[in-house]
Amino acid sequence: MPGLILKNIRYTKTSHGRAVWTLTAAQAEHEQDTGITSARNIKLIFHDKTRGDIVLTADQGRVFSSNDTIMISGHVRIENKPENILVTDKLYYDEKTGILSTDSPVQARLDNSTIKGRGLLIDTRQRILEIMSGVNATLDQQQPGSVKP
Repeated sequence: MPGLILKNIRYTKTSHGRAVWTLTAAQAEHEQDTGITSARNIKLIFHDKTRGDIVLTADQGRVFSSNDTIMISGHVRIENKPENILVTDKLYYDEKTGILSTDSPVQARLDNSTIKGRGLLIDTRQRILEIMSGVNATLDQQQPGSVKP
């Protein structure tokens, strides 16, 4: 039985007075005995004023306060700019390292390129993205209507 049920929540993680990330959810349930918070319809924003925020949305997530990790699943979408989108079915976030990871299939649209593969590491602090295996990429595609006869 949940210890606490919250609706329309917004939680911001700060470090040295600076917002690191903000989690919003339609509903969250906190289990007092396990320290696990389960949330639905989540949006997780990694704040970066210099390079632009990373916005992650998903159907659900679980925050594990015991080891500072978050598991996100269901229609996971990461967006940095309208032209930079990555989709997968689940991700794990490690607060200590700032790493998002998965061993699931991923598909990314980065600028004018499409990349597919399996497994992913994203360093949210250094802004490094690595697709682990089975990479298939179509680089620098022309946008429809951009080619003139």
